Amino acid sequence: MKFCGRELRIETSDARAKAADLRERGRAGRFIRLDEILPVLCDPVTKESLRMEGGQLLAGSRAYPVVGDSPQLFPCDVRRVSQLLESGDVLARFPSLSPMEQYCAFGLLKSSGGANLNHEDPWYERHLWRACRMLEDVRGAFLDIGCDDAFLSRGMLSEDVQYLGLDPSGSSASTRVGGLGEFLPFRDASFDAAGFQTSLDHVF
Repeated sequence: MKFCGRELRIETSDARAKAADLRERGRAGRFIRLDEILPVLCDPVTKESLRMEGGQLLAGSRAYPVVGDSPQLFPCDVRRVSQLLESGDVLARFPSLSPMEQYCAFGLLKSSGGANLNHEDPWYERHLWRACRMLEDVRGAFLDIGCDDAFLSRGMLSEDVQYLGLDPSGSSASTRVGGLGEFLPFRDASFDAAGFQTSLDHVF
């Protein structure tokens, strides 16, 4: 079978990879820093260039916060939506939200449920092993869309890969950009490869 022009063999192996081992390996991996990624960041909706000023990213009249070293590049004011979620008012206020705020509210609600996988499940460990095999030839800068646990995902790649995760949750994590896969806040051709594992069910 061919995948991206590469011949793949169908294997029936029961081999597994342990999530804890991959996570430990991932912690030692190379992550792309904010100062390195800044030149390719852009407004998630308009695709305008961003500039850093006063601890936030600006594009025209729009401002995007940076939490720690993690830019929060959502297509609406995600702070307002997050406050409504935290206060429990999001359903009562939902009709007054803009369509983009409603979309973000759904996305944040969907991603706020905590872990939905048993990382010690044998089938999940087999999935991890297969993912490692599929990604073994990746080189250069890698964007992981819907990364969730960035350390676990980073552990699937070789040491020399430069990793950046994008996820709507975990805004304080310095290993990722806060945002939605439907509104990628990057210029075209910014990465050598991209991953999109186990995230399609979160896209509306």
